[in-house]
Amino acid sequence: MIIDQQIITDLKPTGKMGEVKEILLDLNITKKDLYNPSPDIVQEIFLNLNVGKISILCRVSKKFNDVCNRDFLWKTKVLTDYGLTKKYWVTWRETAKNLFQLNMVNLNTKWINGMTYGEMVKEAQNHPGKGAKTLIDMQIKFYPTTMTFKVYGYPFHEEFRKAARESMKRKLTPEELSTLQHVLTSDLSVIINAFWLYEMNYDHPRDKYPSLFLNKEIAARLPPEKRSMKSFGLIRDLIDVKYYIMRLSSLSDDILIKMKLSKR
Repeated sequence: MIIDQQIITDLKPTGKMGEVKEILLDLNITKKDLYNPSPDIVQEIFLNLNVGKISILCRVSKKFNDVCNRDFLWKTKVLTDYGLTKKYWVTWRETAKNLFQLNMVNLNTKWINGMTYGEMVKEAQNHPGKGAKTLIDMQIKFYPTTMTFKVYGYPFHEEFRKAARESMKRKLTPEELSTLQHVLTSDLSVIINAFWLYEMNYDHPRDKYPSLFLNKEIAARLPPEKRSMKSFGLIRDLIDVKYYIMRLSSLSDDILIKMKLSKR
């Protein structure tokens, strides 16, 4: 049933009225549903929308806003949309909103091997200092065996295809293209680079100076045997690699392709 246009006209004005109209039309809401929805119906509607659209609809009516004040809604969105069970900011609502703005990878998404990205992150974490290598080893198993050009960790990007063509002196076959699209995903590239940065800072620091030292010059004054302290190892375990994943999730493939990536 097409939504009653008069209902849309009567809606509370907002700065994003056009977006509200579009969302409601997509939802195919009836007059009855819009004027007198139960909180459970509103919540069910919201659970099928992304965080950005929910935030817009929160301003449509008091009943919508009441549902938006439910912690359960945002906690569920953080779990279903991003595969996270931790409240990273003060509230679940703030956590959901910030993750949406960061374009956070959905760790519930399954990769070509059937594992979710969340499961792959856990597997990488089981290999301290070798998390990035663990993930790249997974890519190697599914990488086209017909290709002599082998670079891992990159998203499947035109720059990659160009480098492959130049290296192999031929175009990629349809089969190779199809496989690479499922192996060299942008999301996995984000995760691999997150582990690479994490391990570079906390497992294999440049110049052997742990990154928790705010000033490299201060660290340099310490005897080498004092630079790696027991306390540093304990603190390192508190650093969540998912912060790195959040940070890199907002980067485009154009930027990810230019990052220093592990090669084999």
